[in-house]
Amino acid sequence: MEAGLLESRLSMGDYEKLQSLFLGDSGAGVSFSRAEFIEQAWSAVRRGSREEYGLLFDSVVVTQEQRSLLLDSADERGERRVDWERLTSFLLLGLSEKEENERAATVPRWQPPLTLTPPHRDPVQQVVYLRSSGRYLSVSKGGTLGVWAGEDFALLQTHRLHNDSVRPKDLWVTAMVVLHNVNKIAVSFTSKELCFYDLLSKQQFSCQYKLQGLRYAPLSLDYWCHPTYPAQAVLTMGDTGGQV
Repeated sequence: MEAGLLESRLSMGDYEKLQSLFLGDSGAGVSFSRAEFIEQAWSAVRRGSREEYGLLFDSVVVTQEQRSLLLDSADERGERRVDWERLTSFLLLGLSEKEENERAATVPRWQPPLTLTPPHRDPVQQVVYLRSSGRYLSVSKGGTLGVWAGEDFALLQTHRLHNDSVRPKDLWVTAMVVLHNVNKIAVSFTSKELCFYDLLSKQQFSCQYKLQGLRYAPLSLDYWCHPTYPAQAVLTMGDTGGQV
């Protein structure tokens, strides 16, 4: 016997043969007893064994009885019969249950929440992931940068971002994004600037260069680079003027 349930191995063509068996050329539906179904279905489809068609018939009967849908499906001798409608109802129910089980299996199994004590006195503006080190970076509105371990989220380091265009007390970060292919982060400010900080510099998170004179202050940042050709990259920002 082949692996897997018979109904999962039947092709569309096989089901069309079964449909023709139940409906016939005239389209008038007929029903079959267990013995009739086994012989007629196996002869028409020629896939699987007679035993499997018997199991399919029994599954249809049991399922429909549980759903109280076979109250009028017995003949004068009390023998259960199955027609095309009951067979397709059973198949659709099986597909629905399979889909629900697969959906339940893919639901994330969340761990209990972990409460962290951040080093930030201001609201956290962005949290990003560093692929190269497996760590996380968090940045606050006031420019405090936190470096977090990727496994237990322990706070490893804190840094203060510098922007010589504004006084430290006037510094206001709006967004941050990682430029993975060049080992840098881009940080935007309300001073209508975009600063690029090097992740590999001896002076950690030193500003290498900046983009100034923007018409509006950037509010959000996004970055994409080609997985095979890292030289192909796009940095996108949305600003207070509604522009991208």
